[in-house]
Amino acid sequence: RNFQKQILDFGMRILDLRYSVHFKLIERSDSTIRH
Repeated sequence: RNFQKQILDFGMRILDLRYSVHFKLIERSDSTIRH
């Protein structure tokens, strides 16, 4: 029963990580374009 919830939490955590990394990459490319 709890197994499914663990998988969901894990997936959400991975999505969050990917999102933050993507955001940082965008910020970095933005600054390089401005310079």
